[in-house]
Amino acid sequence: MYKKAVVAIIIFASLSAVIFTLFRLKKLKQYERESFYKAIPISSTGFLVINDPLKLSKTFKSNRDIVNDLTAFLFIDTTIVSFFNMDSIYSGLKRILFESPMAISFEQIDDTLCTTLYFTFENRLNESNFFKLLKEKIPNINNVKFKKLSLNKIIIYGMNCPLYLGEKDGILIVSASSKAVDKALTQYENEDNLLCNNEIIQLRKTINEQALVNLFLKSNCFNDLHEGLADFDCDLQLFSNADAWVGLDLNKTDDGVSFIGFLNLKNDSTLISSMFNSYSASETEINEVFPFNTCYYQSFNVNSNNHLDSINKKNINKDNLKPLIENIESEFAIVNSKGREDVDKYLIMKIKGKSTTFSSIEKLLGMNTGEMKPVAYFTPDNEISIPIYEGFANEELSKYLSGLIKKTPDKFFAFNNDYLFFSNSIKSLSRLLYDNLLKKTLLNREIYKNYLKNFSNTENYFIHISPGYLPYVLEDIIKESVVEKLKVNKELLDQFFGLGIQLSRIKDQAYINGYLYYTPNREDGPKTIWESKLDTIVTSKPVFVVNHYTQEKEILVQDAKNNLYLINNAGIILWKKPIGEKVMGVIEQIDYYKNQKLQFVFNTKSRIYVIDRNGNYVDKFPIQLASTATNSVSVFDYDKNLDYRFFMACEDRSVIVMDKKGNILPDWRFKGTDKLVHQPIIHGRVNGKDYIIVTDLVRHYILNRRGKERVFLKSDFKQDINTPLYEYKSSSNALKYVSMTDKGDIALMNITEGIIEIYPSDFKVDRCSFKPLNTGKNIYVFSDKNRIRVSDIYNRVLWEKNLANEIVESTDIYQFSYNNYKIGIVDNINNIHLYNSDGTEYKGFPLVGTSRYSIGFLSSEETKFNLIVGGIGGFLYKYEVK
Repeated sequence: MYKKAVVAIIIFASLSAVIFTLFRLKKLKQYERESFYKAIPISSTGFLVINDPLKLSKTFKSNRDIVNDLTAFLFIDTTIVSFFNMDSIYSGLKRILFESPMAISFEQIDDTLCTTLYFTFENRLNESNFFKLLKEKIPNINNVKFKKLSLNKIIIYGMNCPLYLGEKDGILIVSASSKAVDKALTQYENEDNLLCNNEIIQLRKTINEQALVNLFLKSNCFNDLHEGLADFDCDLQLFSNADAWVGLDLNKTDDGVSFIGFLNLKNDSTLISSMFNSYSASETEINEVFPFNTCYYQSFNVNSNNHLDSINKKNINKDNLKPLIENIESEFAIVNSKGREDVDKYLIMKIKGKSTTFSSIEKLLGMNTGEMKPVAYFTPDNEISIPIYEGFANEELSKYLSGLIKKTPDKFFAFNNDYLFFSNSIKSLSRLLYDNLLKKTLLNREIYKNYLKNFSNTENYFIHISPGYLPYVLEDIIKESVVEKLKVNKELLDQFFGLGIQLSRIKDQAYINGYLYYTPNREDGPKTIWESKLDTIVTSKPVFVVNHYTQEKEILVQDAKNNLYLINNAGIILWKKPIGEKVMGVIEQIDYYKNQKLQFVFNTKSRIYVIDRNGNYVDKFPIQLASTATNSVSVFDYDKNLDYRFFMACEDRSVIVMDKKGNILPDWRFKGTDKLVHQPIIHGRVNGKDYIIVTDLVRHYILNRRGKERVFLKSDFKQDINTPLYEYKSSSNALKYVSMTDKGDIALMNITEGIIEIYPSDFKVDRCSFKPLNTGKNIYVFSDKNRIRVSDIYNRVLWEKNLANEIVESTDIYQFSYNNYKIGIVDNINNIHLYNSDGTEYKGFPLVGTSRYSIGFLSSEETKFNLIVGGIGGFLYKYEVK
């Protein structure tokens, strides 16, 4: 009896264990990890698959800004985004939902782009725990019935509108639209779904499911999207007839989001197939002429005019336009640029040659050779005049390209080297020509160069959009409500420099390479009058020089490659001359031929130069120096008769003197200095006597015109290597100079009497600058790493201030009017400052700048001061100073 009882207990226990296990297994029933493919409507424009939601969440957790800005850029409903943040309110919900892959779909419902989320539970236990937790935390869940399928409406604390939740076989569907959830639940019941779609199945084999996100789009998504956005057809015609799905891998990078994938080109009926048919990708050059402020462009690489004809399915104006189309050198683009007033629109073509293209257009317009006359000229200065011609009044060109581009601007055109520019206004065409003359083009923009690093250097097609400018670029073609939404989000959209999509043909597929460049801390750039592109960064203080023909000012400046430039007052480079070395000191102008035409005199370490205004060397210049120069050339005209003398010190401790033709003067008898000379040699005159002052590292030599010592100082001082002698105004007839000693004190030198006076200062020589603020009053500016002081030589301080950033260049003094002096500095964060003589910063400063700068009038017609300074990325900036 006992044994029977034991056996019965064992059997009962075993049955109980089996039943419990079966019950538990039922509770733990595993769901298909990717069954959400069944619920995503086939009509969706596209969808995202997030393979590892927890990993993605952690990736973006350290940078919430990009998540918020991406949300605004993609027009994802903020209510949906709030669902991701539930975990901060309702602990544990996110952990359950993010254990398996999830999806986000996009679809037009009632003219609204709806976003829907799809989650898959790991098992039934997690599902029940989720809803149990949800009901505990959100007691006001309302059950609603749609088409016999369960739909839950929930309101989450802190959200402006409700969310709708649907659940079916372990799939949780979430949307701000009840219709979207209902449609997904209905789709789940349909046997024709994306899980068994052959195209999606094939794409899933090509994508990398280890990527953070996979993006699936219909290739005609622009067409689908614009139905709810646009009032009529937009420019994105290339994809309009394609209906294939595209699979892309999305990954977060340090400064954006990349996406790569392939598009099948086997369907020859589509426009995109025709565009890529049998034509491999090639290098592009056309972006070298896009304007600096380009905010949108589409560029096309085509292999021939026959290729264009094949794209032009309707053969519109095929024969009429043949003379022009035959002259296209493989590339053309539609470009929008954001100006100060509105958006400029251009059609740009790379051409085989200007003369043949010009003749072709004459024929096309029904004219004989030489009949076509300009309707206007672009004349940025007195020496440049570019003709502008009337284009196609009957819109023939626009119709021919209508398969790729809508509303082609073609009313006026002009040539720029190997390019043909079209625009609908003379004003906008002139702006494009001017940008190219200044080399102020998109390709010379540093941020654009960094952006291009994310793309291949070969392509068939490229589209670039600057998100912040979307409402202005597209305001003529998209609905007013969408424009307003874009404008409201402009501050967020501006956090992205650009969205770029590049297509390149590889066999029977188009390789898609896309990048969304996130630049939240970038600035729009300085508010300049013009910006002229040099080969590299400016390394010298720009020098104002006189154009002897017009008496207006021009600019001489040197870059880091030791190129010397002459630039006119419109910012156009008149010439560039590589001289191999850095210019030492200032550049002087002389009348070499005594004919009122001026030349430039300067030296480098190894040569002395005299160059005329056309950039040509004068006579036997440049002259090679026998010994390396240690200071800059000083030019003296003793008797104001244009018989110039050039003074320089050399490494062999000699001081050489040349006449203006470069001949060494034989009657110069100075035997040389004890140490090296670094400061320029100066000339003074008092009581009919000339004084030549040479300063080496330990003493001063006061000489006459022949190099004989005229004055012997009773005492001397070691002069700071970076501080020259400045004339000191005196009521007596004495010739006096002031400078700084090697210890940072102030030295006053009475040349005529040979006396030195030293006045203590608390400024240290290291990184110190000492210059006269007002020579008439003997007031001086002292500066060091981050301090400025204005005082006299007796240390009587007028004002002093500490700066937030370090000073990196020598202080400069500017005279705006009689007795009105300003102080200019450059700091270590590429800001330039201008201080009034009372220590206040001048209105409108600081400005962006990287070099010492010059202020003055470039033209007699200008009423505001011009400021010329080196800029970021190798530009030279012109500002107006009010």
